[in-house]
Amino acid sequence: MSGCALGLIALGVGYLVFLNASKEKGNLRMAGRIIGAVIIVVSVLGAICAVKCKMGGGTCPMMGDKMMCPISAKTLAEAPQQ
Repeated sequence: MSGCALGLIALGVGYLVFLNASKEKGNLRMAGRIIGAVIIVVSVLGAICAVKCKMGGGTCPMMGDKMMCPISAKTLAEAPQQ
């Protein structure tokens, strides 16, 4: 499954966690909202990185040109140059 699809699935899961936490009370509500928000942010960033790596945008936005991209598993030298 592509990284973008997994990111969108995680986005949906984060949204469900956030919604279910909103129905709770006290500290559980706050913790669930924080966890849901973190899942949403990470999944959106992962989906953006996956799309950028698939489009051959050069360097990975998360790792730069010094490390391997976590989505395409290629270094800058192995990535297709445009």
